[in-house]
Amino acid sequence: MPNSMNIGSLDIGFHNLKGGKTTAVSVEQLRERLVAPNDSDIELELFLLPAGACPVRELPHSLGNQIGGETVLINGEKWQGGIDFGLTPNINKDYSDAYKHTNEWKALLYTGLKRLGMDRIDCLVLGLPCEEFYKSPVAVKDVIELSVGKHKIDEDLTVEVKKVIVIPQPLGSFHGYYLAEPDENIRKILKKAITVVADPGYGTFDWVVINKGEHVLQQSAGSTRQSVRAVCLETERLILAENPNLKLAPNDIEQCIITDDWEVLVNTKLVDVKPFFEKAADNIGKSAFKYLRTALSSSSIDPQICILTAGGAEIFKSIALKESGADRLLVSDYSIYLNVFGYLYEALKRKEIGEW
Repeated sequence: MPNSMNIGSLDIGFHNLKGGKTTAVSVEQLRERLVAPNDSDIELELFLLPAGACPVRELPHSLGNQIGGETVLINGEKWQGGIDFGLTPNINKDYSDAYKHTNEWKALLYTGLKRLGMDRIDCLVLGLPCEEFYKSPVAVKDVIELSVGKHKIDEDLTVEVKKVIVIPQPLGSFHGYYLAEPDENIRKILKKAITVVADPGYGTFDWVVINKGEHVLQQSAGSTRQSVRAVCLETERLILAENPNLKLAPNDIEQCIITDDWEVLVNTKLVDVKPFFEKAADNIGKSAFKYLRTALSSSSIDPQICILTAGGAEIFKSIALKESGADRLLVSDYSIYLNVFGYLYEALKRKEIGEW
């Protein structure tokens, strides 16, 4: 297996953009790097950015170089991708399945490719929500067609992506968890158990069931919009129900999650929104897991393990064990990056068996 192999992974979400690359040329090398980083010569580079993107001309000039993200070319126009949502008030974010066809998504793809820092990528792995992956073959085809080939990222950089693989997002999270888990006993359990991976992202809450660490029970995979965004909207509803005269700014609750500062300035008064958020998370979490349990019950699946991943793991953690129906809950310290690890795993695994 050549050492010059360039692989990368990108997760283009509604809330954040993350990605990674590694010099590992085998699954075992990647595992060694994750479990014992101080004892490995293998490089692993990761990045995490907000999923805001807009034309440069719409950004406040006063911020200068403090804007962050990356400047890319979209249809000949300069865009800034990977920036805070507070800087993109004029962009109406598309939370539908058509998101991948927007200039915003393309700007985030180009931002990710620029951050990966390679002008040639032999294999790039991306993910899709389960609902799209399993029920819309066109969605998978679209992501591949949008990502493969040569991309003029800016005036000085063109990136060629030779191969694109698309997998369900929570499947990537399972592979990532299994790779990064240092406890061999837990790894053995996962190889024998029926495991449901619950992946509460910002736009969708996805799940997939994996039997004995290998076989995806496709009939039980699913998605719901009862996600982190739904928690934010429910929080706003609860606040306004008690305080109908308050005027919340767009993305106020989302900013609270990002900054962990739960006091919001509303009508010149500071309002503690944490109690409302916790109640909303309980409401939405129960609803999301009800969808999950219904899907599993209809397929007569009784999971033994629930792996909770993604950016919403901490938000839903307190109710996940009781509501998932599993006997044991696993949450990784790397929850936010698990699917990035898993996407890199997918590229290496398929290379090892000669698929590319």
